[in-house]
Amino acid sequence: MNLSYFTKLEPWLQAFAGLAALLALAVVVRFLMVLVFMPVLGAVAVALLPVPRALWLWRVAMFFALATLGYALWLAAGFDPAGPAIQFHESRPWNVRLGSYFALGIDGIALAMVLLTALLTLIAVLVS
Repeated sequence: MNLSYFTKLEPWLQAFAGLAALLALAVVVRFLMVLVFMPVLGAVAVALLPVPRALWLWRVAMFFALATLGYALWLAAGFDPAGPAIQFHESRPWNVRLGSYFALGIDGIALAMVLLTALLTLIAVLVS
C-alpha cells in the first residue's frame, strides 16, 4: 500500500483523516473500548517519537486529546437519558476459568465523569 499521498497532505488534513479512521474503527469495534484505549494509543505514539521534536510531541498529544474529547461528545450525543440505566454495555471474557469478565458500561453519572475527564485531558495538554 502506497502511503506517499497521505504524507504529502497538510497536517490538519492528516489529523482529520486520522480522526475519521478512528471513528470508522469505532463502528467496527466496541464503543467504550475505543474510548478507553484511545489515550493509551496516544501515549504510545508520544513515547515512540524522538524527544528533540517537542512540537511534534505536543501535536500528537493534542490530536489524541481532541480525538478523545470528540469521541466522548459523540458518545454523549448517542446517550438516551430515558433509556436503560446502563448503556453502551460491553462484556468480554477475561479469565474463563475464574469467571471474570472485562465489562464496560455507562450511566448518567459515568457519562458526566467521562466528559469531564476528556475535557481535563485536553486542558492539561493545552497548558503543557
